[in-house]
Amino acid sequence: MSEQKRESMKQIEDDILADLLELEDQMSQYTFLVECGLELPEYPAALKKDEYLIHECQVNTWMHLEWIDDCLNWQGISDSLVICGALSLLMEIYNGRTREEIQNFHCSILEQPCFRVHFAQEQLKGLEYMVAKLYEHRLQSDCVHEQVAKADCECPFYK
Repeated sequence: MSEQKRESMKQIEDDILADLLELEDQMSQYTFLVECGLELPEYPAALKKDEYLIHECQVNTWMHLEWIDDCLNWQGISDSLVICGALSLLMEIYNGRTREEIQNFHCSILEQPCFRVHFAQEQLKGLEYMVAKLYEHRLQSDCVHEQVAKADCECPFYK
């Protein structure tokens, strides 16, 4: 029996964008994002600490990254349901992926008009920062607290 191949990160991102584009209007898209936020896994209360708070976000948003068996485990939560929706979709793309998979993937969902239109500029900055932290974390060992210079980061959002 052969092992079933899982979808690539790009395939998952394309599926998410196709789902958004299938919806008839921006209100339906926004509702979809909010509903995705309601499905976000519970974030451990013990991780609602200042060290995991994303200060670049407009509202309280926490993010915890760790490597389990060389695969990314991204947990997060926000006080904003639409940001929770974005987190849920980003986690769908990134969770369970290896450093190599992440390194070889360019996240473009945050650049797509059908996604961007639902967020204020400050919210987008916060989401971009979280993805940047993820790419920074890819360079690290198991410790999320090690600091990696931005110059060493290959993230598409560091300019």
